[in-house]
Amino acid sequence: MQQAADMAPLPGLRDRKKAQRRAQILRHAARLFGQNGIDATTMAELAEATQVSPPTLFNYFGTKDGILIAMIAEGSRKFRETDTAMDPRTDAGFATILTDMLGQVTARTLEIAGKRVWRYAEASVIRHPDTDLSREYSAINDQLVCSVVGFMATYDLRLRCRDDPDPAQLGRLFFDVWNAAFLELIRDPEATLDQHQAVLEARIKPLARQIFEDGFLAAPTLKQSC
Repeated sequence: MQQAADMAPLPGLRDRKKAQRRAQILRHAARLFGQNGIDATTMAELAEATQVSPPTLFNYFGTKDGILIAMIAEGSRKFRETDTAMDPRTDAGFATILTDMLGQVTARTLEIAGKRVWRYAEASVIRHPDTDLSREYSAINDQLVCSVVGFMATYDLRLRCRDDPDPAQLGRLFFDVWNAAFLELIRDPEATLDQHQAVLEARIKPLARQIFEDGFLAAPTLKQSC
């Protein structure tokens, strides 16, 4: 018989309503931030859009940066729980697999928040590196680096130089290539995901050819389970 202590209590009606309202605020915030920009969107407009009072909005999030932190954190949590971009594949050349994986990361990142939000967060890190928003943005980057490193570590990597591969170093290298392309994408309002994907291919595939053995590039293999 399962002990009562092991059973997670179901949320009450009040908690469910609070969670639904919170999610509704974040949805409307994402829409208004994307349409008008963050600086141009007021807390009063957000309150009106979500049909809550300004004091209620402040009680939930405090400030617009608080809303952004919640939006990024919640979206990133769902990303980690449901994303399949980091699932290892062997059905194509490794350079193609890398490019496809990082392109999917871009698409999912833009589902979390639009270009304007990510531009604002990036600028906040530069201007105010000690704020909660900057720390959350940096934490998301760190989590993504770890995911890319973990992805690399699942493969039986073979280097052209014959050295022992370091998944941490390689994952960081390819993350940096992706991150530069992502920043270019969010800074250009007219840039499309297809254009971004072409940029990734133009940068990742030649780099991968310089680093990895031809045989591994053509037919990547996974590490054998112990």
